[in-house]
Amino acid sequence: MKLKLKRTGPNKRYRFKGYKTIKQAARTRMFERQRQLLYQYIFLIILVIAVVVACIVLKPWDKIRDILTVFGIL
Repeated sequence: MKLKLKRTGPNKRYRFKGYKTIKQAARTRMFERQRQLLYQYIFLIILVIAVVVACIVLKPWDKIRDILTVFGIL
């Protein structure tokens, strides 16, 4: 039967390979999160611009009005 050694100190925190301290790893993760959030905002802005341009070019307002009158909403 094997004996398991019990830790007497604080729990060991996960550290990323290649970083000296936990603070350095946490800082890198924070920058990655900020970059990902920036990419999401940029994607959302591009999507909104694409929808606006599509509405301007295709001019779907008459078709939408016709569909709504068919269903009796207008």
